[in-house]
Amino acid sequence: LATRDDLPPKGPQGLRTWFEQRAQEQVRSYGGQVAISGKSRDEVIDEALQLSPMILVDGAWFQRFGNAGLVDSPIGALLYQTYSDEIGNGQAALNHPNIYRALIQQMGITLPATTSRAFAEFGRFDTESFEVPAFWLSVSLHTRRFLPELLGLNLAMELSGVGGAYRSARDELRLHGFSTLFVDLHNTIDNVSTGHSAMALEAIEMHLDDLSRHAGADATARTWQRVRTGFAALTPPPRRWADRIAPPRYPH
Repeated sequence: LATRDDLPPKGPQGLRTWFEQRAQEQVRSYGGQVAISGKSRDEVIDEALQLSPMILVDGAWFQRFGNAGLVDSPIGALLYQTYSDEIGNGQAALNHPNIYRALIQQMGITLPATTSRAFAEFGRFDTESFEVPAFWLSVSLHTRRFLPELLGLNLAMELSGVGGAYRSARDELRLHGFSTLFVDLHNTIDNVSTGHSAMALEAIEMHLDDLSRHAGADATARTWQRVRTGFAALTPPPRRWADRIAPPRYPH
């Protein structure tokens, strides 16, 4: 996931150069030596399990881009295509959450339906595993208001695993006899040439170019900072000590 050190440049002019350099660095980060990772089979399973709340709402940050007034714009059509890909373009077998659920099932874990209370209360989930997906779903309810943040978040998410991370995850899954379909799929569909990462970059550039033409330099600069905020938001801030000692309780 993104860190503060990975943020796009302070000005949008260097975005594409940063994007290309970041992609190259991620490819070079892959060492191809999974044996030295030291992760046991149980650790690989638990890591995959804790990612489930996030991955089972894959693409949900753009769920409203099928609405009239959004999908019929050039940026909206581009972002809706990303969302449609995530949910399988009408084919259940290609739906990314379905593919991931099958992987978790292969690991010997049967998860409740994502929409059920049983899923939220599933005893093997850590509370922290819900932070990012809850954030995504919250922001997705206000698409127009938080469009710049959504664009930044989308870029961070689509670019995060391409190259090194997905290839390392593939090695770990293969080492322990698990399907690699999910990570193989994402390492191709999120590619930085024509895939979701490239589409995320294009959407940001389109939005900033439109602002530059119609709203001026100051509005463009302010929006760019919001895009950067969205990019950084992929990684939740450190939890307060008070939250660690006495986690917040929510009414049923």
